[in-house]
Amino acid sequence: MKSWMFEKSTAAASVTLLLAFLSSCAPESKNLSTYQNSTATTESSNIVGGTLATADYQKQNGIVELSISMQDATTGQQGVATCTGTLIAKRLVLTAAHCLASPGITNIAAVFITDENKAQKADVIFAVDAVINPDFLKGIDPKAPSASATWNDIALVKLEADAPADFKFARLPVSATEINLLAGSKVTLSGYGITSAIVKKIVRGKNGSQKIVSVPSTGAGVLRKIENIVVKQISADKKEIMLDQSKSVGACHGDSGGPAFVLAKDGTSIQVGVTSRGTEKLGNCNENAIYTSVASHLAWIADAGGKLLAKTVVNPVAALPTTPTLPVATK
Repeated sequence: MKSWMFEKSTAAASVTLLLAFLSSCAPESKNLSTYQNSTATTESSNIVGGTLATADYQKQNGIVELSISMQDATTGQQGVATCTGTLIAKRLVLTAAHCLASPGITNIAAVFITDENKAQKADVIFAVDAVINPDFLKGIDPKAPSASATWNDIALVKLEADAPADFKFARLPVSATEINLLAGSKVTLSGYGITSAIVKKIVRGKNGSQKIVSVPSTGAGVLRKIENIVVKQISADKKEIMLDQSKSVGACHGDSGGPAFVLAKDGTSIQVGVTSRGTEKLGNCNENAIYTSVASHLAWIADAGGKLLAKTVVNPVAALPTTPTLPVATK
C-alpha cells in the first residue's frame, strides 16, 4: 500500500499543472483567498449545466474542495490544482487517486465552503497523510490504454484536525449489493468544476492545416450539483460506472474525486461513485464520464481508512514518490 504524507506550505503558486481528469486539462486562473497569499494559474472546475449548491446541501453530504499545491522538480515553479472530495470520517476525505498521482505535491488543503473565493482560515484544514488504491492504473499501458480497462481511481486523504462539527459524513453503501445501479438509472453529481463542456477544439487554417486550441473555461471554484444524469453502463467487473454526457452536461475538469449520488427511500443521498475521467479525446466533457464505483471498493475504503486514521504522523516527508503516468483517455 502506497502512503504519502504532505507538508504544509504557504509558497506562491504560478504554473499550470498536469492533473488529469480527462485526456487533457484546461488551465483556470483563480484567487487563492486568505489561506494562501499568492496568485496562480490553476486547474479547477464546476459541474457543467448544474445549479449552485447551498451550504446546507454541502454540509448534509460532506462535500469539500481539495486545493492541491505542487512544485515542478525541474523548474522549481509552483502551482495549485483543484479536486473534489467527500468527508467520510471526522478526518478522512474520499477522492480520486489521480488527484494525488502527480509528483511534487507540497500540501493539500480541504476547503469547507461552497465558494473558495470566500474562504477564511477557519474554512480550511490541511492534510497530513493520504493513500491511493494500490491497484490504481495496475496493468494499464499509458502508451496504449484500453478503453475498457479499470483504473481503480480512488484514494483517501487524512486531515490534521476534525472537520467542522456541522458537516455530516457522505453516506456510503453498506454493502456491494445495497444499490442495484443499472443502465438507465439516474444519479446526482456535485463538484467544484468548470461550467463549460468544451475546453479544446480543432481549428482549420486557410491552408487546410489543423491545430488544437484551448477554449477559455469559466465557473471554477464554486460548488454545483446536477440531477438526473443517466447511467449508460456498468463495467463488466462492476468497478466503474459510465455516465451519458452527450448533452454537454455533467462532470468536467476539477470535479475529479467528487461524488455521484442516488436517492435512498428515506430521501437521503447515497454516494455510489467517485469522479474519475472522461472519454472524449480532446478532453471535452460532452461524451461520457467514468466514475469509480464506491460499492466495489468498500473493503479497501474500510481497511485503508482504518490504518490511515490509526497511523501517527511524525515528520511529513519532503519528497513524494513518483506514481504511474496517467494514460490518455480513449473512446
